[in-house]
Amino acid sequence: MDELGAVPRLVALLGFVTPHAMEVAAAALARLAAGSEAAAAQVAAAGAVPPLVALLSKGTPAAREKALTALEAQGHGSAGRSALVAAAGVMRPLLVLLAEGKPGARGDAAAVLTNLAAGSGCITRAAQVFAAGAVPPLVALLAESTPDAAEGASRALRALAAGSGCIARAAQAVGAGALRPLVALLACGVPGAEKHAATALGTLAYGSGALAAQVSAAGAVPPLVEMLARGTQGARKCAAFALGSVAAAGGEALAAEVDAAGAVPRLVASLGGSGGQGSKEQAAWALRIMVRGSEARAAQFSDRERRASDRLLCCMRPASNSRGLPGKA
Repeated sequence: MDELGAVPRLVALLGFVTPHAMEVAAAALARLAAGSEAAAAQVAAAGAVPPLVALLSKGTPAAREKALTALEAQGHGSAGRSALVAAAGVMRPLLVLLAEGKPGARGDAAAVLTNLAAGSGCITRAAQVFAAGAVPPLVALLAESTPDAAEGASRALRALAAGSGCIARAAQAVGAGALRPLVALLACGVPGAEKHAATALGTLAYGSGALAAQVSAAGAVPPLVEMLARGTQGARKCAAFALGSVAAAGGEALAAEVDAAGAVPRLVASLGGSGGQGSKEQAAWALRIMVRGSEARAAQFSDRERRASDRLLCCMRPASNSRGLPGKA
């Protein structure tokens, strides 16, 4: 029998009394669910989600780890399966693991929460994650854990701050102390953690002058500008988004501060070169924000570069989220 044909048998083993059997079944289902969209759908259709959620409370540490991996795969890119995971009562055991688990389990729990709060149909679930008290343990995870686990917390906080009612959630994250550890992650040396920290900072700042001022006061601008020069393609895109968000929400004072840190020449440089289309578009958006109402800043790039920026802005996809974050889903 092939592996997909064995899914019902594996689901049955999740409720078995032998810890080893549960671990093996959870590991196999995690591997299958992560393999393809069709496999994830088949695992869900076989009734795997409720017993996987149950393992988060009663399973061995190894079984919990594999159950988290399987549940993350279930929620990734599928509003229907995310709703199924939420309906199975995952919130309470996730928050327990987020607060009390080992660093790896805490990071995995944050990844499951991210899938619940992000994507199509997420507005109600994001509100539920917030109301359940997820923000304080996510902020604690930023400061207390490994860069990989902190990356998961950054992604979850970004997802919570991008939905309906986002300003209140962003304000709670800032009030709980999220900014300092996020700024520290910008130079942690782990590309994924740096990129997601930049996106989280931009999302927290977007649309609120007060929050943008706090992001700047936390020291985010200089490392974000540095990321424009040394970061990966994805990191440069996220840094441009964060700097543009600070300048857009903070008005002339913060735009001038971003400019003084050297952002404009590096954003202009990002318009060309080998960067991807998304990175170039995000740089063009940030430049539009930066030069608005300032002849001195506008003079820092040529007519040719300005035309290139205008073309990129015409191509930039519309915001596809409830908060209207430019270029960020």
